[in-house]
Amino acid sequence: DAYLRGTHDMQDNPAKSIEEFERATRIDPGYAQAWAWLALVRTLYAADNLQGDAARAGHAQARAEVDTALRLRPNYGQAHALRATLLRIGDHDWNGAFAEFRVALPLVPDTDPSHGAYSLLLTALGKIKEAIVEREKYIVGDPLSGFAHMYLSNLQASLGSLDEAQSNLREAERLVPKHVDSYAAQASYLAVLRGDADAALRAAKRMTAGHSYERVLALALQIGSDRDPADAALQRLLDADGQAKDDAFAIARVYALRNDADKAIAWLQRDRERGGNGVLNALADPLILRLRNDPRLAAYCRQAGLPAPDASEALSLDQIRAKLALQ
Repeated sequence: DAYLRGTHDMQDNPAKSIEEFERATRIDPGYAQAWAWLALVRTLYAADNLQGDAARAGHAQARAEVDTALRLRPNYGQAHALRATLLRIGDHDWNGAFAEFRVALPLVPDTDPSHGAYSLLLTALGKIKEAIVEREKYIVGDPLSGFAHMYLSNLQASLGSLDEAQSNLREAERLVPKHVDSYAAQASYLAVLRGDADAALRAAKRMTAGHSYERVLALALQIGSDRDPADAALQRLLDADGQAKDDAFAIARVYALRNDADKAIAWLQRDRERGGNGVLNALADPLILRLRNDPRLAAYCRQAGLPAPDASEALSLDQIRAKLALQ
């Protein structure tokens, strides 16, 4: 019961999910599956909410928990995939994560959630086409997952396949209607990629007022013709910097959209110095990839152990717009 409550709360209430998985392991210390999923939720919670020493402590605790799962069940494929996720998120150890997936994937079915985790590693390295294949395997196994369709939508957008991305966004919204803000943010982003300022703004304004809304609104306003509200929205992000872990990456994306390479690179570096998650997304982001020929972005990727920007299969915003112009 505690384990199932933990899985139920993973997306909407990760702190509660951690409590339930911990309760499951106290009731049954030999419950490998509970230890493994406890490690996953703790990893994701630290990545999204914690910084500095607190994030490092969370990841260290998650390492101990996944090690416990594998001590109990050495051939537990999902636990190897979860260790790979920890190596990706907590350590940015891409080679170590690949090694764990080489162990994990032969031990699980083709429709196992581990393929979704593998898709995220491939995404971070700019291997977008293979990431789509792995994401689709996950969806076959869990066709009712709205967020899986959202991830697929984002990958398709990275290749400039915006109609397919829009279709998967609609499917996510049909399956799990309650995540209105997430769907509105994705709809606004797809409109930004299309260069449709009115649609981007309309979608952004469907969101609940707050910090996430300000991020999405700032992007939407940059492609409009009125520079005053665009500048004001960016200034609000700058004034609020530090409210959320990935603020620096969000600001870097706005500057990239404005084609201000100097400031975009500076904020991208700031995100990395803060332990943000930009390195997990930069090589799949059409806005950041506007800078793919800038040697400073190549240097950033080298420092993070990532492939060179020009090796990414994702398109830049300008390449996507050119592709749309030919259709």
